[in-house]
Amino acid sequence: MSIDRRTSTVYEFEDVKIDCRNFQILKNGEPKRITPRAFEVLLFLVENGGRVVGKDELFESVWKESFVTDNALTRMIKEIRHVLGDDADAPRYIETVQKRGYRFIARVKAAAEKRIDDKRENDDVISSIAVLPFSNVGADADGEFLGEAITESLINNLSKLPDLRVVPRSVVFAISDGGGREINPLNAGRELKVRAVAGGRVLQRGGNLIVSAELIDVKQEAQLWGEKYQFKSADIFDLQEEISQKISAQLQAKLTPEKHPPPTQNAEAYRLYLKGRYFWNRRPHGLFKGLKYFEQALGKDENFALAYAGLADSYSTLGSWENGGLPPNVAMPKARAAATKALEIDSSLVEAHTTLAYAKLHYDWNFSEAEAGVKHALALDRNYVHAHHWLSHIYMAQGDMERSLESSLRAYELDPLDLIINVHLSWHHWLARQPDETIALAEKTRELDPTLIWASYFAGLALEQKGLYEEAVKEFRLAHELSPQMTLLRAALGNALGYSGETKEARKILVELEKERSARFVPAYDIAMVRLGLGEKTAALEWLYEAANEHSSWLAYLKVEPRLDALRAMPEFSNLLALVGLPQDH
Repeated sequence: MSIDRRTSTVYEFEDVKIDCRNFQILKNGEPKRITPRAFEVLLFLVENGGRVVGKDELFESVWKESFVTDNALTRMIKEIRHVLGDDADAPRYIETVQKRGYRFIARVKAAAEKRIDDKRENDDVISSIAVLPFSNVGADADGEFLGEAITESLINNLSKLPDLRVVPRSVVFAISDGGGREINPLNAGRELKVRAVAGGRVLQRGGNLIVSAELIDVKQEAQLWGEKYQFKSADIFDLQEEISQKISAQLQAKLTPEKHPPPTQNAEAYRLYLKGRYFWNRRPHGLFKGLKYFEQALGKDENFALAYAGLADSYSTLGSWENGGLPPNVAMPKARAAATKALEIDSSLVEAHTTLAYAKLHYDWNFSEAEAGVKHALALDRNYVHAHHWLSHIYMAQGDMERSLESSLRAYELDPLDLIINVHLSWHHWLARQPDETIALAEKTRELDPTLIWASYFAGLALEQKGLYEEAVKEFRLAHELSPQMTLLRAALGNALGYSGETKEARKILVELEKERSARFVPAYDIAMVRLGLGEKTAALEWLYEAANEHSSWLAYLKVEPRLDALRAMPEFSNLLALVGLPQDH
């Protein structure tokens, strides 16, 4: 009963209707919520109804180049059955064929309407676009961050258009290798599988900014529009807006981005803000430099909301468990104050709403308010990647693995080459106690960037979870060599050394961390981990209570952190859970 999707846009079976054009499932006429990937899996099964579809075929057809595990597919089938009201033991729609795959067994009626991909086939309509990095062709170093800022502005504006798929920032910047080099737009468009490509060049000469921009139809191999602009550098706001409006008009979109007033009237403040975001995107190494530029921008305009949002992002990262640059009880109140100030100026800033929710989770341990804050951010921008990212964290902290994975995969779908999101998937599977998936994902992330410490860090944690302590030590040593200043990595190494029997070296690391703590901030949680690896449970708990005094963001995950399993039977640990607001499972 194979169905040709190209001639069908609506499938019906019993009380269910699948609307392919609007990516919607109706059950008894009522819309049902389903994740995008689960929708694609269901659609593939329906279109191949009556025959057994193997797991490998599903992986190849639906996920293609993305990494996915058997467990993830099983959970996705479970989600589909829940949406349809199906029963695995007495299936009406999806039958599990042991050791082979799945078979769709319901009788389907397919409506032969317009081609589902008629937008793609219609030469007059464009439904997908990539904005390539604007290349810096001048000697002025400022041209690099200005070109990047114009590119990001266009991506953000075009993402607001209905029925238009815009390739995420990380994907297009990966093509250029971050070098600002010029790219063949037709080749890039074909590689990214988009109908149109926008891009251009930036040349700064003194106080003048010269920008050439063009829009290319990849299918027709033709330029739809091209223009050159010469502005005073102070007019960069008008430049970004004009380019965005021009491209939007050429796309014949139903709605064009609304013209907003510039975020600040001070051109130098905006220039400093752009530098701040430029270095923010290169964290952790560029973090303090980015923070400095945000502060300088506010020195030029104290009512600049975007600069406050950048400041909030910087402080929240500095106070996080993964950075440890500042004590959380110093950094997080500053992050919250900056985000609050940003929202007083502009209540629609999704970044500021998300940062406030981050603080609610990691500093206040207020899980309900954190969830409400992230969902408010998603109501403002449903495609904001890090809102989905933090929603996954909120669900994980409370032990809701399924919803955490759903949010994780949504973030990954929106930006599959973002290194932090790839790392986040490893983090999820580690806390979900799926070490094999963690290791596989860490290796995939390492392929994207061999110098990324987090691939080795999470691979080490997963190996330790499997009891492979010597292999874990090797990974932690590699991470430590890549970033020797991070105490988090030394603590993980000390923990694994202790478990592997290398207690002399583990104790040396412990002594070093405790000595350094008298001179600079060393998170108490890090010391607790080394104590735990040495088998000193009581001392480890004492340091965890000190971490609570510091408001360590690690404490939000007490309920699920695998390394703490050795302490869970102790009454003091139950008290610690209660202090954070997490119930003890029985």
